[in-house]
Amino acid sequence: MLFRVATHQILLALPQLWVPVAIALLTPAIVATALSLRVPRLSLLLGYRLCLIAAGLFLTGFWL
Repeated sequence: MLFRVATHQILLALPQLWVPVAIALLTPAIVATALSLRVPRLSLLLGYRLCLIAAGLFLTGFWL
């Protein structure tokens, strides 16, 4: 949460840094998606991980 607030303040001060901030915010989701697709132990676990990723990205969009 603190990371998102800090990046939001950076974007308010320097809007031209939008691309690096967006990459920094999306990197955990991209890594989690890649790991869930490369190391699927159970199909239910894969679905659960992908739903959490989608929900996180959806909810994060409301704060930025």
